[in-house]
Amino acid sequence: MNRATHRVWLIGMAITLFAVFAPAGSTARSPMITPNAIAGARLGLSANAYKHLLGKPYRFEAAKGGDFTLPGFQQPGDYTRIVFPKRKMDVYFAGGIDRAIQITTWNAAYKTAEGVGPCSSSSRLKAAYGHRVKPNPGNGGRPGDTNPESWTLGRSLVFFYSSTVNHRAPTSHMTAVSLYDGSEPGWNKPGGPLYVASFVGSPPDQVQAVCR
Repeated sequence: MNRATHRVWLIGMAITLFAVFAPAGSTARSPMITPNAIAGARLGLSANAYKHLLGKPYRFEAAKGGDFTLPGFQQPGDYTRIVFPKRKMDVYFAGGIDRAIQITTWNAAYKTAEGVGPCSSSSRLKAAYGHRVKPNPGNGGRPGDTNPESWTLGRSLVFFYSSTVNHRAPTSHMTAVSLYDGSEPGWNKPGGPLYVASFVGSPPDQVQAVCR
């Protein structure tokens, strides 16, 4: 083996060893659900930014005022949303301001770094996060509840287990995940961002994950 050939062999071995012994997470795909984004989409962007980021198809919907006895998108009257059916995501806007305040997904392929997302069981959720997840007061949850309609993680994620069946009775699997902004004071008080996000992300209006 001449010097040039030996050098090529050494480089090849170095690359092979790096591939074998590199940390497992170094080449892993980034989680689709994080405390800051869903499918790479953060809050606060414009409608055009989401259309560019999440792609076609999409459709625009205006809210009908929150009366669930009527057909259509029933949320607060000043709400609009962009639906991305292929992505299985909704992006919400309010008050005529072109900055998204909530993003919701019912895509079973989207998971957190801990492997939790739509269609995950509540036991899987609690095993992944322990006492970090709490019953969501925005959906009537109280401390100590073991089977609430939804759970909160930090000040930005809500995991929904509520269903259109039996008046939104909790299901055995996660039906959707919402990202919202809980950074302001009073975020978890009635009328605050958590309560609004909990209403917007709940059925019957919010599309739910179809789980096998």
